Amino acid sequence: MSKTLTLPFQSEKLVELNINVNQKQSLKETINTLRRVSMADASKSDFSQKVSTELTGELGELKDSVNNTMSLLSSTISKVKEVSTNIDTSAAELKRASETLASGNSEQAASVEEISASMNQMEKQTKTNTENAFQSRQLTSQTLSVVEEGNLQMKDMLESISLINSSSSDVAADHPR
Repeated sequence: MSKTLTLPFQSEKLVELNINVNQKQSLKETINTLRRVSMADASKSDFSQKVSTELTGELGELKDSVNNTMSLLSSTISKVKEVSTNIDTSAAELKRASETLASGNSEQAASVEEISASMNQMEKQTKTNTENAFQSRQLTSQTLSVVEEGNLQMKDMLESISLINSSSSDVAADHPR
């Protein structure tokens, strides 16, 4: 694509002018190539392009700098993609772990609820047993009082029978038959 200006006649000034024009044209092509690789291709995320034109001096340094920058950007983008993939994988693992933990917590909550219901039922049964024991104690106490009263009455009756028996024996001894 290089356009070289060739003049049919040669004079020192014209030769120098011809060299300057050719150098400017070459410089323009080189700058366009550098711009295409560093700007146009990079803006499309294509960092694989390199400037392959042989250049010397400051332009060679600029070419090397552009190529190194493109390589560094390509490497950095690759690492960012790899880290992004790792983050996605870790996030998915964390999500699964969270779901497993939530499921376990739900099961534990259900178990705690069942235990709580059983404890409430046991508490009610214990209260009922306590009330029944209290009533049994009262009934036992009442029964004991009745038995003690019955024993006293039996004792009184036995004493009365003994007195009657003694009186009967006295009467029978006083009245023989």
